[in-house]
Amino acid sequence: MNKKTAIIIIVVIFLLAAIGVGVYLAMNTQTFFSSAQQTATTTGSQGGTCPAPGTPATVTLSYPLCEGGQTGETCQFDKAGCVWESVSSATSYNIKVTEVETGSVVKTESVTTLNTSFPVVQGRTYRCEVSAVSSCGSVGGTNEDTLLCEADAFLSPTPTPTPAPISTPAPVPTPTPVACGFTGCSATVPCQAGFICIETSVGSNYCAKADFQSQCYRSPGQTACCQPPAPKPTLPPAGEIDKTLIIGGAGVGLIILGVAALLLL
Repeated sequence: MNKKTAIIIIVVIFLLAAIGVGVYLAMNTQTFFSSAQQTATTTGSQGGTCPAPGTPATVTLSYPLCEGGQTGETCQFDKAGCVWESVSSATSYNIKVTEVETGSVVKTESVTTLNTSFPVVQGRTYRCEVSAVSSCGSVGGTNEDTLLCEADAFLSPTPTPTPAPISTPAPVPTPTPVACGFTGCSATVPCQAGFICIETSVGSNYCAKADFQSQCYRSPGQTACCQPPAPKPTLPPAGEIDKTLIIGGAGVGLIILGVAALLLL
């Protein structure tokens, strides 16, 4: 191998190496810059690292949630509260509340206060986790508290159903008694005092005197139902009729004889 050939080979090797480095940098640009950005964010304004804040010394859950007001303290039995001690280097706190029995996250937030509240179901257990966050974004250790939210002597009252008003039935009017000789009486509609209700031959009920039931049945009306029947003429006995006829006949005969005698004179 001569000198010229060796130089060409060396140049080709350098070119291939340069091409490989270029391809590698092109494929890993995001990773490279991400690493550089992470290094920059962990560096403080004066070039130092961002120290993590401390851990809250105590975290305390309380149930029910009671708050004071102008009219005194009021308690909400459908809420619980979580409070914690401040951390000197913290500017905010990350909160996570979990229902232990189901594992569901009830609340997660970042606050600048030292307390929070959340809804609960009586008889369930809840866990409140708190961690401090510094001004540069570093997160400290987590402290927590767990509590069974159950009232000893008070549960949310079940509303008592309001009974439906009882309607008072309208009074039934007293039927007017039917007068004697008129129809319309029945078991519920009486006749006037002293009269009775009878069913007549025409199929209708009439009020009548008790003594005139028969004639009222045959011919219902005021006359038959309320008045006595008309008296029938009384005939003399048969013996008296014969005597009357004899005396009458003799009297007539005497009158005829008298009239004849006057004519002959």
